Amino acid sequence: MPHVFVIVRTEPVGDAELRVELVASHLMGLAFARYQLRIEPVASAGVDELVAFVGPTVQQYLMGPTLR
Repeated sequence: MPHVFVIVRTEPVGDAELRVELVASHLMGLAFARYQLRIEPVASAGVDELVAFVGPTVQQYLMGPTLR
């Protein structure tokens, strides 16, 4: 079973599937820009630096208020 569905089933948030999909698409875009396209300065940024920038957005996707 994909991890997405495990998270969706365990989190008591009505829009959990949308939230998880937003996180997945954001992180896949970041990985593509960093490792395939090698866009600077993303490609050479340290992991801690990327986490500092992206982490709050991911946290907002997962834990922020529902806008619906």
